[in-house]
Amino acid sequence: MKKILIFMIIAIMLIFAGCSKSNPLVESSKPASSEAEKGEKSVVIALGSDPVHFNPNVGDGGSGYITANIMNSLVKIDDGYNILPDLAETWDISEDGKKYTFHLFKGVKWHDGEPFKSKDVKWTIDTIIKEKGFIVNQLGSIDNIETPDDDTVVINLKEPNAAILSILSGALIMPSHLYEGTDWVTNPVNKNPVGTGAFKLKEHNRGVSVVLEANKDYFRGAPKIDKLIFSVIPDENTVVQSFLNGEVDVIDYSSAITPAAVPGLEKRDDVKIVKTLSNSRQYMIANTAKKPWDDVRVREALALAIDRDELVAKAHKGYGWRAEGFYTPAVEWAYNDKDLMPERDIEKAKQLLDEAGLTPDSNGVRMKDLEILIFQFPVFADIAKVVQANLKEIGIESKISSLEYSAWDEKVRSGDYEITILGGNHGIDPEGLFVRVGTEGSMNLMNYSNPEIDNLLAEGLRVTDQNERAVIYKKIQTIMSEEFPVIPLTEWMYIFVMKDYISGHPIDDGIGKVGGAEYSILDRAK
Repeated sequence: MKKILIFMIIAIMLIFAGCSKSNPLVESSKPASSEAEKGEKSVVIALGSDPVHFNPNVGDGGSGYITANIMNSLVKIDDGYNILPDLAETWDISEDGKKYTFHLFKGVKWHDGEPFKSKDVKWTIDTIIKEKGFIVNQLGSIDNIETPDDDTVVINLKEPNAAILSILSGALIMPSHLYEGTDWVTNPVNKNPVGTGAFKLKEHNRGVSVVLEANKDYFRGAPKIDKLIFSVIPDENTVVQSFLNGEVDVIDYSSAITPAAVPGLEKRDDVKIVKTLSNSRQYMIANTAKKPWDDVRVREALALAIDRDELVAKAHKGYGWRAEGFYTPAVEWAYNDKDLMPERDIEKAKQLLDEAGLTPDSNGVRMKDLEILIFQFPVFADIAKVVQANLKEIGIESKISSLEYSAWDEKVRSGDYEITILGGNHGIDPEGLFVRVGTEGSMNLMNYSNPEIDNLLAEGLRVTDQNERAVIYKKIQTIMSEEFPVIPLTEWMYIFVMKDYISGHPIDDGIGKVGGAEYSILDRAK
């Protein structure tokens, strides 16, 4: 057996800097919110929309990083997409990679005082599979789950799946004693969640706020603050004004704030802004089932024509990065930084189009009325305008068609398009490449198929050594750089705005992500 022991990262989070009377993190006569009582240390976080429910495994109830403060997973992911303990203190992997034995922390209790047990893990994962929960499609390799005792969980796989730990980080464990024998969709606990986490729900004021209070019995030590207050503010102008008025301490990407609001905030001395790379990126694809997009020379010409610096400047207002590689650089260990996108070269693009038979007419036009299809999302409209202008430089005249998402999805999946622009989260493990470039991938909207990539994707799941896996996934990116099944455009930037007295923010201090949320304000100090 290969023994894996990862030591706990202990970090002080959300401690206060200084002792100003106006600092809502310290005892003050001017609390950060009307929800905060005098003498309490509270942090107020702007929330873009009101949560629908607090069952993280049913689907997106809009409560993702609230429940990440209330609940725990077996394992969690840090800011570098490394696996760390959460409810599981250590784990073993069998030599054949098909058996994972998790040894749980002892003495963990649910917020209602009931002891946390291995059966809670089994019930949660089994129910996600049975009821087709949020990550069910990623759990297909699980054969069965055993609980030899209250502190041990054994997950048996049908075949090796080296991504299973990353996948399990997205399954927040729920209390079986409150859900067994009920409909997990309608169970009232979804409105009043019970977890094992550092904070527990105090109240949810519909359309106003979600208030969490410290779990003094948290198994890793009580938080240093008393309350987390998520203030529901859908309007960007109101978010910014509330922040400036001292009613909000933290604004992050989940709030209704766009890059346009950032420059003014950056000029303030009392504001700290953290900009960090996400694993979401924007890219362009062509329908390879249609001519001329089945010709790699045409796809490469598109890649050579795009001005990615202009995309960052105009579409992201400078708050983003140009995409260089064919997988997200956020997952550093799997990123191929050698086989990258070519630098912009209009003349070479024209040469490739000539070779592909797309020669210009007397007006220099090679193609007319190309439809650039997008769905309605602000950054895509701006990206499409830049792409349209770039393609005109190589003799391709185009029009932009913007559809509501469901109409776009139906049109693209039916194959009724030529090129389209889209984006999305590229996962916390490179097995996510299957979704986009695997022959059967659900987001392989290009009708692209490469048997070598399919074989490499399968091999990447069988191998458990990360270094060996890195070689496999980097080879896939090499092939992608030669065949251009996707044309990377830009990398999405997460923007976190906070008052200067906030410290210990996970992204700011490099502590990382917790559960399935992008970040969670938790105190790990003992």
